[in-house]
Amino acid sequence: MVKDMRVKKEEVKADTKTKKKSKLKVKHLRMEEIKKNNSIEVDHTIRKIKEREFKLTLMFVCIFLVVLISSALIVGFSIQTFKEYNKVSSGDLIISYDENDNMLDDVITLDNNDVMSYDEGLESDTYKFTITNDTDTNIRYIVKIVRDYDMIELDECSDMLFSDENIMISLDGKFIGMLADFYDGNEYIICEDRVETDSSHTYELGIWVDENYVNNGHYHGKIVVEEKK
Repeated sequence: MVKDMRVKKEEVKADTKTKKKSKLKVKHLRMEEIKKNNSIEVDHTIRKIKEREFKLTLMFVCIFLVVLISSALIVGFSIQTFKEYNKVSSGDLIISYDENDNMLDDVITLDNNDVMSYDEGLESDTYKFTITNDTDTNIRYIVKIVRDYDMIELDECSDMLFSDENIMISLDGKFIGMLADFYDGNEYIICEDRVETDSSHTYELGIWVDENYVNNGHYHGKIVVEEKK
């Protein structure tokens, strides 16, 4: 019995020594191993950061592309809608108006900035519109200018309108007369013509105020195309 207990004590001591040696081995790592372990951990951390950055960059690029494509589609749809909106019908005729920074489709607006010389007027921006006949018969039409009384009332400028004798008109780059010259007692008819079947006519209407006009003034009107029965 005593002998067995001694054997057990010796086994416990031996096992304790083994554990101490194992602990000493863990605690007393060599410098090369420490450096190697630290390097591996640093590399692993850097790799994870780079992977995260790549994922974030990829996500932002995808979002940007989605926004860009969506914006392009919206703009394209708006332009197409605007083109369709800018077409009006007059009987069997289709009239489409072009618009730029200074001209609003069929709406004519003149102020002191439109007072200019004859040569300047011929070189100024024009109102461009196209008359299309897609029927199987020829159609006669008239182009006229009418006063925009709604705009005159809104602008409260009825007491400062340019006189018809001071407003000059050109058609397709050629001076054709003063606005007053086209008044027939009822309306201002600028031209009268015929458009054949499946064809169209495009006009460029220029309108400005004679440079001899010295007072402040306004003019509000519209370009109207009517089928002539």
